[in-house]
Amino acid sequence: MMVRVEIDNLFKRFSDGTSIGPISLTIQDGEMLSLLGPSGSGKTTTLRMVAGFIVPDGGSLRFDGKDVIKQPPRERKIGMVVQSVALFPNMSVYQNIAFALDVAGWEHHRAVKRVEDLADIVGVRNLLHRKVNEISGGEGQRIALARALALEPALLLLDEPFSALDPKLRQRLQEELRDLQQKLGITTIYVTHSQSEAYAISDKIAILNEGAIIQAGPPQELYENPRNDFVATFIGGGSILKGIVRKSHRGFLDVQVGDLFVETSGDVSQGTEVSLSVKPEDVSIIPKTVDSLYATIVSITQQVGHYRIILEIQGQTIQTTVPTNHSIDGLERGKIVGLKIDSQSVDVIEER
Repeated sequence: MMVRVEIDNLFKRFSDGTSIGPISLTIQDGEMLSLLGPSGSGKTTTLRMVAGFIVPDGGSLRFDGKDVIKQPPRERKIGMVVQSVALFPNMSVYQNIAFALDVAGWEHHRAVKRVEDLADIVGVRNLLHRKVNEISGGEGQRIALARALALEPALLLLDEPFSALDPKLRQRLQEELRDLQQKLGITTIYVTHSQSEAYAISDKIAILNEGAIIQAGPPQELYENPRNDFVATFIGGGSILKGIVRKSHRGFLDVQVGDLFVETSGDVSQGTEVSLSVKPEDVSIIPKTVDSLYATIVSITQQVGHYRIILEIQGQTIQTTVPTNHSIDGLERGKIVGLKIDSQSVDVIEER
């Protein structure tokens, strides 16, 4: 069973003056949508309004065209997994998965088959008779997922379920979850603050900040065509250069950044203030020439697989990366270097 979810101007105001929304989104049948944003951006509140655990102050929520805003959670056909697994410690793995089935009054033989089928799907069949305190964190999340799927929900809601796990296990469970979601065809909303996680599992991403959706769309579209500075820096880890369009002719632009010019393309009129979104992979350090841009190295930080180099250009910062298997001899803080920006990859964001 799948469901099409339509969120229309859903909002919530809290007593401390903060608010979430209005949120408007459509999640298609069988689609996996990630709500992505920094801490406090409204991701979990939005998810809990969809689940029915938080009552919104306005807007509508439709499942397959039916308004469910007044339905309690138990009637919405949802399954939910949160960061804290919250398995019942006094029960076995089998009993945890079967709990909702027992409450719903399933016949014993039918419940047993459902639990065993789910245990096979999530890879915990050999753990069914263990106590909860005898399983690992990764196994606990698989069991929580099986429990959420027990009553054959039409909508699966996941609130950062893997954030407490180590990176290697987290990546493996992301892959398993994506495979499972596609196999079952279940409509899924996934909350995360990790860009890499959202990209790994999502058909569509909605970026939230300060209680509002900033941009939504397929992952690659967000990366290649960010709507504003926040999306450009948050989703791609890129840099923003502020400038003014000095020349605009047939889709080609000369943007003045300080007293330098950056060539790029776009449909923006002369004299317009714009932001240039520049991704790290599109910036290269080169020998200084008369025609090159000049920049000063601010910092060099070694990270996993690459060096992160921050540079200053006309009072603004820009970053690039250099693989750790490449030499950075001669590069040091304070050194002035030449800079090449791939103009074909620069995104022009008109100031609004």
